[in-house]
Amino acid sequence: MFKIVSYTQFLLIACNLYRSQSESLENVRSVCLLKDPPNQCGEFCLSVLEPLLNHIAKHQEQWNTSDALKLNDTQAKLGQIQTKLEEQTVSLEDSLVRLTRMEAHQTDIQKALGSQLEVQINLEKEQKSLTETFKNTIPENFDGRLERLEKNQRDMQTQQAALMDILSEVQAKILWPKFRRIGSRLFYIETQTRASWQGAVNACREMGGYIAAIKDQEELDAITKILDADRYWLGINDIASQGIYLSEASGKTAPHLQWQSGEPNNNLNNEHCVELLNGKMNDIPCHDRLYSICQADNNV
Repeated sequence: MFKIVSYTQFLLIACNLYRSQSESLENVRSVCLLKDPPNQCGEFCLSVLEPLLNHIAKHQEQWNTSDALKLNDTQAKLGQIQTKLEEQTVSLEDSLVRLTRMEAHQTDIQKALGSQLEVQINLEKEQKSLTETFKNTIPENFDGRLERLEKNQRDMQTQQAALMDILSEVQAKILWPKFRRIGSRLFYIETQTRASWQGAVNACREMGGYIAAIKDQEELDAITKILDADRYWLGINDIASQGIYLSEASGKTAPHLQWQSGEPNNNLNNEHCVELLNGKMNDIPCHDRLYSICQADNNV
């Protein structure tokens, strides 16, 4: 609209200049003034300015077309954004449902543990009461009965430890259904999909765990025995500071490093992530694509 107003003003100025340009057009000017109102150019001026008016109309149509294309493009982009937002909303809702279920299972386990602890406290009170009774009523047999009570208590503690192990396994199956116990901890061995180191980190987090570090040689030997392939990502890296290898899970210095001969060498100053290669460790570029090992906890 601003452009049309500008062109119109230009036309009026051009018309006035044209009428005063030469004396030879004085008669034409008189005819224009007699024929039209004082502020108009007349038919002669309109015939002269018609090409310019046509040019303005043509460009106005082009501007309208351009604006329409821009509007359509903007609407398409808004539609894409809306679709992505809807997908993210569905994903968040699914994650919330899974988290709610996990919290419910954890609450049940805590209740079971609380009940077991209450039973243990009551048994200890009963044992104390019986001990006092034995002391007062049959002191001659007190030592023998006390020894049996102590044996019973040890048996109960053993049973309680077994129950705790069972509850721990149940909890592991609920929270980390794909993980298995290797040594004293839970691990998941990815053998289907290869990914970069950061991709492996993200995949382990999505399963509720962390990309694995190794706590000692015993654990390393146990894991190595069950591996099918020869190369797996570990959660050990020196991305933050060259030569200082940290565990991605705990953020602390990696507790156990068992390097291949001549490693780590940081070849081409581009090797900052650690793989497990045939039972030993090697630094390689983080963008390489390997299988991975995940752990359930973040203590190591």
